Amino acid sequence: MRDVLLIAYRYGHVHSYGHSGGWSDWIAHTVLSSIIHAMIYRAVFRLMHGLSISETVVLVAVTVVVLTVWARSQDRRR
Repeated sequence: MRDVLLIAYRYGHVHSYGHSGGWSDWIAHTVLSSIIHAMIYRAVFRLMHGLSISETVVLVAVTVVVLTVWARSQDRRR
């Protein structure tokens, strides 16, 4: 448990974009991130609930291809 607290304390100070945010900023970030992730997962599960296995596989494959093409186009611009 002590190691987790030390990591959390370090995260709050090192990754706070140039200022020492401390515990309150770290906790606020963690709570907000959890809420956003829960909303995203809920939307994805609702979307996929009505799909068959084959439709799900096609959707995942198309999504991976689109994200790969988009990422490569972003790399070429830089």
